[in-house]
Amino acid sequence: MSSNNLSKEMTAFLYKYKCKGYFYPYEGINNFIHKEGKDPKNEALEDAKRLTRSNECKAALLQKFFINIRLGEPYEAMYGKTSYDE
Repeated sequence: MSSNNLSKEMTAFLYKYKCKGYFYPYEGINNFIHKEGKDPKNEALEDAKRLTRSNECKAALLQKFFINIRLGEPYEAMYGKTSYDE
């Protein structure tokens, strides 16, 4: 098998959010894997709402990342054999 067939490129974004909470605001930094064809700013906003369960959020993009994932060598546990079974 060629390693070219077993790799995937993705785009991720780091964002800062602030959402209204019941007692205090939720603030933080999070990231998400970008879905092609969607607006990253809207994705960040929806991710913040999902994370905090708040309907009132603001989000600002901080950094864009290009991620390349390549399949590596599997370990024995992948095939059902584990060291703790012995």
